[in-house]
Amino acid sequence: MRLKVLLINLPVPFVQMDYPLLNNLYEEVEGSSKGFEVFEKTNNSLNARFIEKKVEEGFVIGPYGGEERVVSISFNYIEFFAWPLDNGKIYLVLKNPSRSIRTFLQELHAVFGFGFSVSEAELSVLNFLYALEDLSDVESVKVSKARVGGIKLSSKASANVEVSSSENALKNVEDFVGTDNFTIDKLKFELYFKGIKFKAEVSRTGIVSAPEAFFEYMGEELKDLIFKCC
Repeated sequence: MRLKVLLINLPVPFVQMDYPLLNNLYEEVEGSSKGFEVFEKTNNSLNARFIEKKVEEGFVIGPYGGEERVVSISFNYIEFFAWPLDNGKIYLVLKNPSRSIRTFLQELHAVFGFGFSVSEAELSVLNFLYALEDLSDVESVKVSKARVGGIKLSSKASANVEVSSSENALKNVEDFVGTDNFTIDKLKFELYFKGIKFKAEVSRTGIVSAPEAFFEYMGEELKDLIFKCC
């Protein structure tokens, strides 16, 4: 399972975020359609889904040379969570987003109108790792792969490298270049959480990947983790 974290601004207070979505609910029709479905809304959280149905028609040549009409129907689903911040911005967390989320963001802009904006959420990978290690149910965390950048080779050159390790890839990088001489772009790690081993990945661009069971076990603690590292 993969989560993508974004930051958004709305022209309405967070407590009214569901109103435009409820006014643009998905309805099943014969042709193409799109809209939203709201699962849950409280004063400090929202869980909803964007649904896009595409209907494409075409013709194929049959085995005897005649044309046959073909209708193709596909669905795109993007489930998302929203949590307000003290500065007025909102975390928008997408669950298993498709490769392109342009239509989804365009539809959000259409329903909210002027004042809606979106930006990437830069995630502090190191803070995420530290916060994870501090959780009482986490027994151990081992970084198996680290992608780091900004390593100075000279006054005019720097390097980006990916380090794999059977011990601790992040510590291997620190031992080689020092603790403050690089930036962390992505970490892959193994952790034992409530006695269960999980493999996970976190990146500076706001991506968190792990088995779905890991996110289920984390529950509300995952929200706290994101708040601490974005």
